[in-house]
Amino acid sequence: MIAALFIYAGKWIAGALKNDEDYYAYWWDLGMQFTRLDTNAGEYGNFSGLKLSGGFVPNMQTNFGLAIEIGKMDLDLLYNRNSKPERINLEGTYWLIGPSVRWLIGYTDSENLLNSSYIYLNLMAGNSDRDEVDMIATGKIGFNTRIGEYARFGIHYGAFYLGLNEDQSMVNDGDNYWHMYGLEVGYQF
Repeated sequence: MIAALFIYAGKWIAGALKNDEDYYAYWWDLGMQFTRLDTNAGEYGNFSGLKLSGGFVPNMQTNFGLAIEIGKMDLDLLYNRNSKPERINLEGTYWLIGPSVRWLIGYTDSENLLNSSYIYLNLMAGNSDRDEVDMIATGKIGFNTRIGEYARFGIHYGAFYLGLNEDQSMVNDGDNYWHMYGLEVGYQF
């Protein structure tokens, strides 16, 4: 089964590189993400970054792909709120990578694939240029629609995890999660 996965992935990559659009359909999105953390009074968390996502279209309603995001973070949060509260103030660069699934809304065909609105799910993990940060992870669901021919606008909501210590993990670190929400603008090609 794993061998078959590599063979089909190789065929898809070869087809995409040859620009054989009749063989497999694929998509690309490039856009700016603006995200805020839902924090208590006197705290904040802001992220602004560039996200590139792309993938293939196994059928006209569901698209699978990979998303990569890099940007700037500015955090002033109460960390370990329920166990050992500690105020953190971090500014720096972050990066995230992970799978993306899109579900197209409405009637779609190969001619209108680029102009379709969609609901998406991204599960991403990464790190920061700051030594204190051990892991960053996000899970978000969003809605994205077109503005004009190729421009895109969207909203998203999800969860954000910040891990600072190597001895902590996402499973036993319940007080270092925040809700997040934001906007995105971009271009689909």
